[in-house]
Amino acid sequence: MNPDRTKNLRLARLAVIWTCATIVSVIISGKVSADDKKKQSFEVTIAGKTRQTFLGVVQNIAMDMTLRYSYVRRDRKETLFIDSVASKVSLDGKRKVDFYLSGRKFINGVGSARTEVALKDALAPLKKILADGFGPPICQFDLDENGQVIKRRVVALPGAKYLVDKGVIENARLFHVMFLEDQKKWQAKNEISIGNGSFARGKLTYQKMEATDAGVVRVKVTGTLINLSHKAGKVELKDAKYEISGEQIYDLAARQWRSGKLDIKVSYGLALNGNPSGAARGSMLVTMRTVIPVPAAPATSGKDSPDKPEDKK
Repeated sequence: MNPDRTKNLRLARLAVIWTCATIVSVIISGKVSADDKKKQSFEVTIAGKTRQTFLGVVQNIAMDMTLRYSYVRRDRKETLFIDSVASKVSLDGKRKVDFYLSGRKFINGVGSARTEVALKDALAPLKKILADGFGPPICQFDLDENGQVIKRRVVALPGAKYLVDKGVIENARLFHVMFLEDQKKWQAKNEISIGNGSFARGKLTYQKMEATDAGVVRVKVTGTLINLSHKAGKVELKDAKYEISGEQIYDLAARQWRSGKLDIKVSYGLALNGNPSGAARGSMLVTMRTVIPVPAAPATSGKDSPDKPEDKK
């Protein structure tokens, strides 16, 4: 193979890694009841496809991610817990990444290459990620009367740093924006992770729609989040734009968002050593649903947890 072609392919793979991080890290920043202290669980799924050209190499990237998380609400405070994370990435139709993490186990690979490691059998570095990242609290939020975050405190243990650095806190704020009962339309600040600790930011508009069911409010979501420039080594992501449209469902009695679906159009440019070298366009479908809370089984149990169907991967 031509040496220049080989070099370009290697650099293109680096750009793919960034693209995958961009797809998986959708982050959008709930009026809470003072007497609601119940732990409530949620599931966010992201299905994304991107066509990227970099240094003349065209690649098609597909990504699927599932995040399960829980909140404990007490007055105007919320504490975040991460339950599980699963991700799959394919490049030009070939599976490159396939993993699942929870407080019980780590699963990686497919077919004959599939490995499964229980918490009790994991080596020290992996065991610390599983034990610290899934179960103990990750972050605490102070909210105002409308559910807007006014202060955030990361309380994660050292082993959870991997998850925090990957944007899991922001992912778990997805869909949980403030809700204004006395207004039909409002804006809220939001952000989308583009990897390496950088975000596309802006305001999204929330507009109440005509009621169809008693006790719930349908809300239309629109807006664009941007990041003009972010560097990671030699590669620079430029003019990243996330055009968002969708709906969310708010439960008036529970004072909590219950479900939602966002369609996101993604576009950005790529530069190498400051020179324009490529671009990408893609889309993401992001959904959220409420998961009925189930008491967690002991970490040493050999049984699959009933509230984590991903365990039966």
